[in-house]
Amino acid sequence: MDIVGIGLANIDLISHVPESFLSSFKITKGQATKFSDLDFARLRGALPAYDAQAGGCAANTICGLAAAGFSTRFYGKLGDDPFAHTFISGFSAFGVTYDVPSLVGDSSQCAVLITPDAERSFAYTNGASWSLCPEDIDFMELASAGLVYTEIYAMAFGGRRPLWPELVASLRKNKVPLAIKVIDQEYAALYRTALFALAEEGILTMLIGNKDNLKIVSGYEETPDIIAHFQKWNCAVLMTDGRGSVHYMNGAYHEIYKPDVEHTPLNSSGAGDQFAAGFLEGFLHHHSVEACLVNAGRRAKDILIVNAPRPIKYRKI
Repeated sequence: MDIVGIGLANIDLISHVPESFLSSFKITKGQATKFSDLDFARLRGALPAYDAQAGGCAANTICGLAAAGFSTRFYGKLGDDPFAHTFISGFSAFGVTYDVPSLVGDSSQCAVLITPDAERSFAYTNGASWSLCPEDIDFMELASAGLVYTEIYAMAFGGRRPLWPELVASLRKNKVPLAIKVIDQEYAALYRTALFALAEEGILTMLIGNKDNLKIVSGYEETPDIIAHFQKWNCAVLMTDGRGSVHYMNGAYHEIYKPDVEHTPLNSSGAGDQFAAGFLEGFLHHHSVEACLVNAGRRAKDILIVNAPRPIKYRKI
């Protein structure tokens, strides 16, 4: 298997809402806000309309990599509700292997709230995803993977038998590269010390995130200061900051400005996920950093003009 993804098996409820909707539910624009099951049910009932699609940060990126020709598998826990079929069938179009047993209960859901400026904000509730545990993982297959790609939420998966310690032990033993995307400020603050330890040990190969989230990991506000902080880390760092993207590794710094979008974006949901897929596509083909960044920008640009977090079609490099 080229790439194994581990993350939220989310059902995204994509909804176009006015700015006032965010303030009425105390949602920070552009960020992820966690809700109790009851409060999320109230929010879902207040949505003007929504389109239920298979989602999840790592899952979206894995679909992008599969569409680019890599063999892929995804591990994420679903409930036994009608949403599960939506998620599983969403993988089949991309050829992603998925065979994790479902849990009795509700699948994880995330309201992807698109405001008129095409910015996306997230409201989510836990659901089955957070119960993914070591018994769900084929560690023999994981040992031979070319890359494991996950999101910071996976560090909290498993409940009474946490997934993360056994996953890290497997990666350490088999020297499988690990890329982690930071997608939540609360979890960035909670796990920043653990992320640094993973980098120091050489387990974490690449840290990915936007400026809003990586500034929490670094403790600094401005891009130059954030990058200076990550010079102390023993891993590559890939960051987007609104103007474009930067990549730092082993003392080498690269920056590229984001390409212009000819059409008005339908929404930016999934753009960061496909940016990561585009960069990793080039990285796994051993292309230059500059070529990886250009490809990443092209993947993100393509997804802005479709109303979905996954590509309709993919052009290989």
